[in-house]
Order: sequence, then structure tokens, then C-alpha cells
Amino acid sequence: MNNKIFVFIAGLPASGKDTAANFFLENNYFLMSYSKDILKPIIENTKKSLTYYLKQTIPNVSENEINYAINHIEHLKQTQTGRELYITVGAVYLPELISKLTQNKYKHFNLFATLEYDKHEKIVIAGFRMKEEIETIQTKYPNAKIITILLKSDDNIRYQRIKQRDNLDKKTIIENEKYERETTYQKIIKNIKFDYIIENNSNEKELKTKLKSIKLGA
Repeated sequence: MNNKIFVFIAGLPASGKDTAANFFLENNYFLMSYSKDILKPIIENTKKSLTYYLKQTIPNVSENEINYAINHIEHLKQTQTGRELYITVGAVYLPELISKLTQNKYKHFNLFATLEYDKHEKIVIAGFRMKEEIETIQTKYPNAKIITILLKSDDNIRYQRIKQRDNLDKKTIIENEKYERETTYQKIIKNIKFDYIIENNSNEKELKTKLKSIKLGA
């Protein structure tokens, strides 16, 4: 397919990434989840000891924390340790593995999704965190249209959503997201000129109305 469309969605926790991704899913986009579709299978199938590797990069992490993070990967981002594991695996471990498997032809984990990407014309990727993810797609599919969306919500609104969703107090929420805010989030808003910046401070209906205004033609 030469007319592929990739929609990349970024934002801090509870800014509406999953809601936005589901909007595209409902409009016949293939939804790719980094944690579920790429990270988890690699963690489960790799021959290298993930526990050993992570202990070298995060010395204070415990066996129980590692096992919990792997077994509850969809909630990995809700703890400081889990967030560090998530970023370490994505930013350090997978490029190393890719280099061994592909002579470093592609730099990032999206390589592992290309078998799925080849099957679909319209793809949405929620929660991307590095510009290399986009660069990989540009290398693999040079004729594809790429649309980048940044979702923004007022902090107090996000904290309230997380409290309702995960039953966490404000202090814990701020501590949990401090690492992402100061590292990957800062890098991504600095390095990417987003096609659309959408304020999501109301409800799901209003967010979807805003998403409908995006020009998605190839």
C-alpha cells in the first residue's frame, strides 16, 4: 500500500490518548499499542534475561518490582519504578536487540511492528515518546502521510482523572509522572513540531468533535 496514513498521538498521563486512539479505531484505523503489541511479546520471548539486564541499568529495582511490572504491563506507567523500566526497555534494550537482529538497519522498536503495518493502510499509535519512532516509519514507508497530535489537559483536570481511574492521591500522581515530564515529554515537545495541538479539558464528546476536524486525507 502506497497511501498509508500514520497518526501519532502524544501527551501526559490522562490527557486523553486512549480516548483519541479509540476514536481512530472506530474510524477503521489499526490501533498499535507499544506496550501490548511490541514490548510485551519481546519481554516474554527474549532469550536474554530481562531481569539481569534491568538490574544493571536500575540497580535498586527488586525482583518483585520487575515481575510485577512485566505481569501488569498495561499499568507500567503508574509507578516510578515501572516508568523507569518502561523507558529503559524502550530506549536502551530494544535498540540493542534490533541492532543484533538487523545490523542496525532501523533504529527503533517500530521495526517489530512492520509485519502488522504492512497489512493496514491506516494506523494510529498512541503514547509515542521518541522522535525515532517517526523516523523509523519515514524510513520504512517513505510515501506515507504522518500526522502528529499532542493532547494537552490542565494538570488539575488530569490529576482528577487519574485519581478517579487509579485511586491515587495528588502527591503520588505528581511523583509518578515527574520522570516522564522531565525527560521524554520535554524532549518530544522540543523535537517535534506537532501538526495538531488539542486542548482536552472537557469531556469525551468534545474531544472527539475536535478530532473530527483533523484533515486525514493521504
